[in-house]
Amino acid sequence: MAKQKMKEAWNMSYQKPHRYVEDFVDRVLGDLGLEPKREATLAGMLWVDYRVGKILIECEAPGRRGQGRQQLFNYMKQFGYSLGLLIDVPSERYYDEYPKPYEGRVGFELYKGQQCIYSRSYDRSELDKALEELKILLKTIHELRIASLQPKPRIVLGVVKEILGRWEKRLLKFVEEATPRVKTYLSIWKRNMELIYGRDVLRKIGNLNEIFVKLTIYITMLKVLGCTILETILGGGRYTIPIKLSQEGARTAIELFWERKVLTQFNINYLFERDEYDWVFDPQIAKQLDGYFKDIGRKILEIDWSQGIDLDLLKKTYQSIVPKDIRRLLGEYYTPDWIAKMMLWRALHILVYGTPPKDVLVQDIDSEIVELIDRYYREHKTIPRFIDPTCGSFTFGIQYINALLNWYFREKPSIHPIEFVKMILQNVVGVDLNPVATITAKVNYLLQIYHLLVSRGGYLTEEPMIPIYRIDLTVLHKASKARGTMTLDAFFGAKAQKLVVYIPLTYIGVDDHTVNRLKNKGVAVREVAYKGETKGQKHRVYYIELEIPKTLLSKVPDITKLHRAFLALFTVGLNGFEEEVEVGLSDEEKKAIEYVAKVVSVLEELGLDYVWHTLVMDHVLAILASQDRYDLVLGNLPWVNISKYPEKYREMLREIAKDLEIYPPGQAAKKLDISAILFAISAKYLLKTGGVIALMVPVSIFKGLHGARWRNFSTMQLNLLECFDLEDVKPFEDAENQPGIVFARREVR
Repeated sequence: MAKQKMKEAWNMSYQKPHRYVEDFVDRVLGDLGLEPKREATLAGMLWVDYRVGKILIECEAPGRRGQGRQQLFNYMKQFGYSLGLLIDVPSERYYDEYPKPYEGRVGFELYKGQQCIYSRSYDRSELDKALEELKILLKTIHELRIASLQPKPRIVLGVVKEILGRWEKRLLKFVEEATPRVKTYLSIWKRNMELIYGRDVLRKIGNLNEIFVKLTIYITMLKVLGCTILETILGGGRYTIPIKLSQEGARTAIELFWERKVLTQFNINYLFERDEYDWVFDPQIAKQLDGYFKDIGRKILEIDWSQGIDLDLLKKTYQSIVPKDIRRLLGEYYTPDWIAKMMLWRALHILVYGTPPKDVLVQDIDSEIVELIDRYYREHKTIPRFIDPTCGSFTFGIQYINALLNWYFREKPSIHPIEFVKMILQNVVGVDLNPVATITAKVNYLLQIYHLLVSRGGYLTEEPMIPIYRIDLTVLHKASKARGTMTLDAFFGAKAQKLVVYIPLTYIGVDDHTVNRLKNKGVAVREVAYKGETKGQKHRVYYIELEIPKTLLSKVPDITKLHRAFLALFTVGLNGFEEEVEVGLSDEEKKAIEYVAKVVSVLEELGLDYVWHTLVMDHVLAILASQDRYDLVLGNLPWVNISKYPEKYREMLREIAKDLEIYPPGQAAKKLDISAILFAISAKYLLKTGGVIALMVPVSIFKGLHGARWRNFSTMQLNLLECFDLEDVKPFEDAENQPGIVFARREVR
């Protein structure tokens, strides 16, 4: 009886429910050493619970968080606070003292204005976790200027340089210690750079490891930024990625980017392909870089990405990360926007009217471009198909997409926004061999179309697949021949009713021991002997052969759908592939696809798949994308004398030039430039009849003997319309090169 009375007396000594929540907040603030202002400001007849620095905190009884939301908004508006926290997490005492305590999940919500940008929920057993996570969140908010900076090139560059200053040496140490993962990725990167810039140029740069680290940091920030922007628009203004990174660091980085869970809540399982810069997300490495990821999350949080973003934001940022003297040595000059816009306008005029415009430039060029797009659409009921064959940061494509958006909002065609996005994704394509370029291009592409991607409930019925493909453009020439010639990345051939993909293992430094391991696991490894420049010299190249039945390609002509299907194959298996293509597969097709999956699985066991399955997929998709030719082929080609490339690649380029009938005569062959070869490939394999090609090339091939056969445009079935010599204009910053522009049209026969 006495015990019963004592228990009843104990049960009577409980507080009001919201007081237990205040106890919880008091403990958090006490542990952080923060002094809140409580009961200091009267709002009507109610007291604001807490004012802590730049944030208001409103406590509600457990389970009644929703009832305090409007009250929090009113307080924030009345007292000029942009950040507010709504919480209903009680202290442990609540469950011991309060009669019939609420047993559901509790949590907190962080608001910027009236938009919830971060929320967490917990059950009773997770109160310690809630305590720690709220501590981290409030500490982050207290120390940061959340969304206080504008997304301007100067601001973003300052943020990137700050990260570089703090973490470059640490990451460089990982690279120099060369763990197996880093060694593999670095090897691929260096070989890839030789293909892009030439071995002689790279030797002059000095420490390539430093450039690798700078680009790794840039790409990490770029991926976080791209995913944050997409999450913000699909989540109705709510974004959690940089907040989670700032709090959880490596754990979040691994989950989001290594395990590919970054945007799965929006039906987006794939935004960025595997590349050489993903080594920092490897769990064994990422855990040692916890502070690096937290730092990036904090810096991304400081910028208000809801504001308008400059078209050239990423281009300017990249140009400032890589030192100017190195970019000059690499011959890496990004096209000024005014040139890209001028080329787009003139090319569209030729496409629509058959002739160039009379004026070199016009005052209202944007309106002129919109009118040309509208005229084309009214006649063809679609938009002109566009490709940049060496897209870089996608300057030309961004100008075109921006023009399409201007047309869409000005002319208001009867196209649903989601259908318009699909139309853009099917018809605006970029290709480049440089992984930095393709990632930058993807984010740039996303920055233009993201506001059209909103769907009911914030969930996309179809995953947007950004059509930027990482391939060597010379592959298009090899794919057209019955027997392919080896390149350093991959080549294609034809075998009966199959598309055959050959993947050289030498490209990533696979030794004889690894080749034998692949064979033992059932992977067919072929060997090719390749003649060198010196008499009697031979090279040996190992490669894996994959076959894609052409019947499958005819069943799934939608490149976006096939893109998703290959991703599903690599992550889920054959069932995932079949679900995505939504058609029945024959036994032969299933066998071929299962073998592709097996190869990827074996490569994964050896630690080689993470980049390679991306290269396989991008090559197949790029070949398919080129089957339906383009109305507009625009871009700025790389200018490199082929003598600068590795021997095997150099010999292959000579053979292609001969095939295309542009190989220079006699001693002039020593001046053969890669731009002439890529121009001819673009004209032959990308341009449709009646289409317009407008590409930047060095002026020297207009005049020199080394360009004599290239200037015979009839061999490329082109009608030359005009050339521009921009040597005196000097459009590239701090460059003493001689740029020119060629406008031509595929002859209508």
